[in-house]
Formats: sequence, structure tokens, C-alpha cells
Amino acid sequence: MDPRACGLKPTIVADKAKSHGNRQDEKNGGEGPKQMDPRDDGLKKPETSSKANMHDPGKNTLGLREEKRKWKTMTREQEGEQVTLQWRNQRRRRAMQANEHKCNKGNFTLTMKCTEMLQLEIINLRDRLTYQNHQIMELGFKGEMRWEKKESRWR
Repeated sequence: MDPRACGLKPTIVADKAKSHGNRQDEKNGGEGPKQMDPRDDGLKKPETSSKANMHDPGKNTLGLREEKRKWKTMTREQEGEQVTLQWRNQRRRRAMQANEHKCNKGNFTLTMKCTEMLQLEIINLRDRLTYQNHQIMELGFKGEMRWEKKESRWR
């Protein structure tokens, strides 16, 4: 068994070891490739950690996207039903009291009755919050809504 093993396997292992530049694998014989597998796994682990690091900038870019489109759309439901439209911020999720609208660090709720499926998008975020009136009419809101800073309510 020894001449056959020495005739076949050590030459292959030695070729692999020379290609990797490791002389210890030549001494170990057939165990050389087994030792190279954990090293290959060790090389794969930094790749996964780099992929994990790639997810963090992805979250940051989502955060930037949310800042650009800060007030996002919420859709709801049945006719004549009281509906709460709520801005979701991944970092902070809050529900304000009903019938109030507050601009406070990415937190937003608006509660009112809807006449159809709603999708609303608020434009202009930091100092002024404005609706486009034609969008409000398309969305089935009754009446005109405007943001009053002093009272901080929709009317």
C-alpha cells in the first residue's frame, strides 16, 4: 500500500503544495489538502464579512433615500373607514395621537376618513409641508388640507 500511496498521492499533494507555496503539506502527505480546506474557509470568511459590511452601506443608502423622500406613501382601506396613515422610520417608529399631524424627526401620522384606496405623498419636508391639491382630489380627500405651523394641525 505504501508504494502505491507514495507513487500517486504525494506527487499530486506536492504539486498542490508547491502551487500554494507551503512545504509542510509535502511532509504531511495526504493530509495536505485537508489542511488547505480550513485555510480556504478562512479566506471565505473575510469575504462574507466584507459582504456584511456591504449591507451596512446599503442601510445607509436606504436612509438617504428615505431622507430624500422623507414622507412615504401609506395605503388604506375601506370606504368611510377611519384610517391612520403613518410614516415609518426604521430608526424611530412612533404613532402620534389621532387627528394630529406632527413633523418630528421622521415621525408622521395623519388620521382621517377615506373614500377610496389612498396613496399619499407629502412634498416639501423641513419647514413647510404642502400637498398638491389635485393629488388630494385624486386620492379622494374631501376639502382642502393645508399645514398650519402655529397650531400644527391639518385643516
